[in-house]
Amino acid sequence: MSTVAGMHMIRLAQWRQCCYQMEMAVAAPTSGSNNSNQQQHVLSERKRREKLNDSFKALRTVLPPASKKDKASILIRARHYVTTLESRLSEIEEKNRMLVELLHHRNNGGDPGDVSSKKIEVDIDINREAFEVKETSQEFRLKIMVGSECNALDAVVSILECLKETGDVRLVSMDMGSRATTLTL
Repeated sequence: MSTVAGMHMIRLAQWRQCCYQMEMAVAAPTSGSNNSNQQQHVLSERKRREKLNDSFKALRTVLPPASKKDKASILIRARHYVTTLESRLSEIEEKNRMLVELLHHRNNGGDPGDVSSKKIEVDIDINREAFEVKETSQEFRLKIMVGSECNALDAVVSILECLKETGDVRLVSMDMGSRATTLTL
């Protein structure tokens, strides 16, 4: 969420609080028990609707831009976007599985299907902060953990070579800290 949007949300919340206090001040002297319950119900229903609208606005900000901004369109786009992300995640997991098998095959000269002899784990996390920078961008963080039986640098180089062949991946940063090497692709 941008700074302007955050300031707008704070100002909107302050305005709502002020309206609520004014309504309560007007309702207090004239309210009977039935009238008070009815007003309380109206106010709680209004708060529920405002909360729901705020949730839709927040959902709309994390989705790719579109022309329609009504609630039904937002829900349809959100469902479509989630299924798209899930399918992309499964594709990337499949690519990673193939890379692990290829890496094992290159390092051992053995059966690429037998990956159990080495401890190689590949995790993929979708970096949600990437949507704040550009709503249509997709950034993935690839975490590679290699056991002591294998040279970690060789594993990283092999995986980067395979990713380069796909053509839609680029290296953003690389950190070779104390014991761990971090790559942001």
